Amino acid sequence: MKEDDFASVIGAVFSFLVPVGAYCFLLAVINRRTTPLLVRGTWDMVGLFFASSGFLFVTVPLLFQQYYIRALADVGGEAFRDIWFRYWLLSLAYYVTVIVIGGVAILWRSDKSAIYNVDPDQFGKRFEQAAASMGMDVESHDSRMILKPAPSSIADGAKMNGETSVSLPRTEDGHAELVVEPFPAMYHVTLHWREATSGIRERFEAELDKSLADAAPAENTASGWFFSISGLVFGSVTMVCIVLALLTFLPRR
Repeated sequence: MKEDDFASVIGAVFSFLVPVGAYCFLLAVINRRTTPLLVRGTWDMVGLFFASSGFLFVTVPLLFQQYYIRALADVGGEAFRDIWFRYWLLSLAYYVTVIVIGGVAILWRSDKSAIYNVDPDQFGKRFEQAAASMGMDVESHDSRMILKPAPSSIADGAKMNGETSVSLPRTEDGHAELVVEPFPAMYHVTLHWREATSGIRERFEAELDKSLADAAPAENTASGWFFSISGLVFGSVTMVCIVLALLTFLPRR
């Protein structure tokens, strides 16, 4: 392998690994928080897009460039301008396609919310607490949840002792339907919003974020997994850099 080809391969590998390692490190930090983290699906997808950015914007174009250069060996007598124009046209088409698909994927995730570092055993109770704080009832059908207005007043624990009931704010026109998708192994929950009247999603997620403030797991093993992956990636990159530095600066026999 030529030195230029070797440098291109190393650059392609580094460009692929570094964003993945950085993304895993970020997930590890998030999963070591003392509180859960609720983010919109758009930002969650932006993070995934960042993790794959090195592969999409550097690794694949470098591999395409090497393939294109080798393919030119089978082309004889073609004008340089035609070769140059076709290369940049194909490159432009690729980048536009990647950006468009990425934008569509980000928009596609707009009706989802991701909750990191949450104890799955506590989530159901905190979900109901958030709904109650808005004056709404939760109707559960397996993983499908329906938020609807609660009666204008409900009784708290004091009513059991003969005391008066406590009135909660009533949401007259509020209604929402969503699917809850838990991932217990990663202490993660995804909310798929199917339907929601204006403003309900924003207000409910704000209340849910408050309700989940102390619902983080006592020990999140996912954090250790992500730290291990990140350490492995950056350790490999560091070792390769050291070896390349030694091969470059040490005198050859």
